[in-house]
Amino acid sequence: MPYEYTPEDEFTGPFELMSDADPADGDSARAPLEVLANRSRFLHERLNNAVGEFTYHEGVRSRSIKFGPEEGFPSAQSSGVLDFWPNLDTSVPVLVPRVDAGFVTFRVPLPPGSVINQVRVLTRASASRTETNRWGVRAFTRALNFALAEAPTATQRGSTTYAESGTGYKLISLSSLAYTVTGNDSFYVTVLGPTGSLASTDQLLGVYVAFSDVGPRNDR
Repeated sequence: MPYEYTPEDEFTGPFELMSDADPADGDSARAPLEVLANRSRFLHERLNNAVGEFTYHEGVRSRSIKFGPEEGFPSAQSSGVLDFWPNLDTSVPVLVPRVDAGFVTFRVPLPPGSVINQVRVLTRASASRTETNRWGVRAFTRALNFALAEAPTATQRGSTTYAESGTGYKLISLSSLAYTVTGNDSFYVTVLGPTGSLASTDQLLGVYVAFSDVGPRNDR
């Protein structure tokens, strides 16, 4: 009788094929088919960012960097004081906004030649908000010229994106960036805090950046 087989997440090694002397039954065909099914799942998982040393973005091999909220530099929009305070006593470290319209900036150390593919930010909202009264994220590069005494230039990469309305955990994603880092560039991700009334359950939980694999990192 036919039965359903759930493939294993493994790239199974060498396997034997049927020969002319093998009986034409299910047992003879089952082994190679199971191996092929296992290999198909193994490749599928890695092509869809599930597991593995490398992730893949639209079929391109990538690396990723994850930042905890405490690794960012918090700033106030206008009040002149740091507007986020760390709450590390919970099961998951978070940053909670203390005044309106603040932001947290993360510098992402990428070697020249890297292609930035995607930025994701995990947040939590205490209330349903609209417009800029939501968590948001923007990415930008800053170029410093150490050969000449020139003012640095900052360029936004992609568009500012905000979390969906509603309460609870929200994932904000910047995709289709496709920007190649040059030797003079520093790449930054800035997370924007809500502009309205705030609560302890308004939280920033982390930042994820995926970029193309250009080999061993030799710059910072």
